Order: sequence, then C-alpha cells, then structure tokens
Amino acid sequence: TFLPKTMPLFQPYDLGGMNFPSSEVGGDYFDFVPITESDLGVIMSDVAGHGVAAALLMANFRACILIESRAHYAIRTILSRVNEFLVETNPPDSFVTAFYGVLNRERHILTYSNAGHNPPLLLRKGETPRQLSAGGPILGVFPGVEYEEAHVQLQAGDLLVFYTDGVTEAENSGGEQFGVERLSDAAKRYATLPAYEIARRISHDVHEFQAQDENQDDL
Repeated sequence: TFLPKTMPLFQPYDLGGMNFPSSEVGGDYFDFVPITESDLGVIMSDVAGHGVAAALLMANFRACILIESRAHYAIRTILSRVNEFLVETNPPDSFVTAFYGVLNRERHILTYSNAGHNPPLLLRKGETPRQLSAGGPILGVFPGVEYEEAHVQLQAGDLLVFYTDGVTEAENSGGEQFGVERLSDAAKRYATLPAYEIARRISHDVHEFQAQDENQDDL
C-alpha cells in the first residue's frame, strides 16, 4: 500500500516502475512526491534486511521523508533531517539507502542527493552511461551527516533507471551477478518502449537470469 497505485502524469516525462518483494512484504520502496506544478520528487530506497522487520523500518523512513520533503525544498536539508530521525529511532545495525531527487519539467533539471544507494543510471544515446552517485553516506547510522546536492541537465531521449541491489546482485547458477552492465544493456535494448514496459522487461530479464533456488532479494 506504500507504493504508487498509478504513475503520475508529468509530461513530457514518462514514468514507470514495479516492485517484487522477496516475501509477502519487503523493504524496497519507490515513490513520487508532487511538490509544485513543475516539480516532482522522486524517491528510491532500500532498507537493510527483508520481510516484516524491513517493511516496518521502511514505513518509518517513508513517513519521515514525505513530511520533510513537504516542509523543506533543499534536498541536503531533507536528507540530513531524515538521517537524524532514523539515527534516533532505528534499531542498532539497521540502515536505509536512499536516492531523493526533484525533477523540474520546465528547465529539465534533476537535482538530487544519493544517500549510499545504488547509483541510478543516466543513459544518453552515443554516451557512456552516467551514474548518479553524489550525495553522502547511508541513512540512520552516522549522526551529524551533511549531504551534497548535484544537478543533471536532461535532454530529449534520455533514460533514467532507478533500481535497488536486488536487481544487480541477483545471481545465476554459476554465482555470477546480473550486474550494472547487464542492467544498462537491457535498458538500452528496451529504451524505445514506454517506461512501465521497460521496467517490466528488465524485471523479467532478472528473474530469467536468477537461479531458481537462489534466495531472492527484494527487486
């Protein structure tokens, strides 16, 4: 129930996503936060662990970041405040990785900060895939952390791929991981399709790659 029921209409951008928990519930979470008519918040996050315990921690993170994203505009401030809250409330040995960005559809700029999460991929025709890694450490472990903001100027035809480690760390029967390169290649292969279909086909590729007896992570 935490996940988007439908993708926001945010033209000219096409948005899509899906989630496969490793058990009945999981600790991966993505969401979109309407901020203004021209600005949309984008969240991708992953709690350490699986199952009900991870889902409860994710609920804690979700409530906090939704509140802070509506109270502050500066992304560095949002993540710093979320981090302090999680440091105070999360059990020991638990943490959250998260990417939070704000997409402006008039200037076509993504402003973001990455808190220890798998770097999203920016795929642009004719260029090497770019990883969006600027930010700071994981959330909920280190008090007093400051986070860096970065900006990306987007162009027509760009594809942004957000994911959790369940995608890239999925292993086949030979112990080989799906990896960032396979993810990038798959995204390029499906780049002309609608965003939801891209997500669906990549998810299918990961499930086909993964050994059937392998313990699956949240995807």
